[in-house]
Amino acid sequence: MNAKQTLSCSNCGAPLPHANTPTLTCQYCGTTMVNPFYKTSGDAPSNLAVPQINVIVSNVINPAQPVQGAPSPAAQAVPSPRSWWVTMLLALFFGVFGAHRFYTGYILIGLIQLFTFGGFGIWMVIDMLLLLTGNYHDKKGRPIKPASRWAVFVVLALIVFLCLMFFTLPSTSTTTSLTLTPAP
Repeated sequence: MNAKQTLSCSNCGAPLPHANTPTLTCQYCGTTMVNPFYKTSGDAPSNLAVPQINVIVSNVINPAQPVQGAPSPAAQAVPSPRSWWVTMLLALFFGVFGAHRFYTGYILIGLIQLFTFGGFGIWMVIDMLLLLTGNYHDKKGRPIKPASRWAVFVVLALIVFLCLMFFTLPSTSTTTSLTLTPAP
């Protein structure tokens, strides 16, 4: 092929590589096409009269090609720039207001949690469990993974400590009674 003779993929439009082979395969979508510029051992093209392009149309999903709208495998492998510690502390102390959702880019879900007090606390607990197990993702689908297992244990210990403090404070408070006597 010379510089004027270029061929693009009929499926995705990507430029096809310059090769003197009978068929060309698109490196992006995998479509195989007949090379109209294929030359045999001589200089004359083998199919001079009519170039043939083989277009394969099917409804089969190519497993090598990511599904539209789903995060690509490369995006899933890249961790989120958001800190797991910041997200966890926001969920722990301000989770009923959806602060961790705002931090990770989920503005609409953050607003819903803000107006429902974290789904009456249930949604906040689910988000914290997702954070503790490493299954929480930011808005772009990138995982927010804990730095290490000891971080999970530290947070669990903090949660247990706060629960013990919260439930034992009312029982340890003392009340004083004041008795008034009438003046003589």
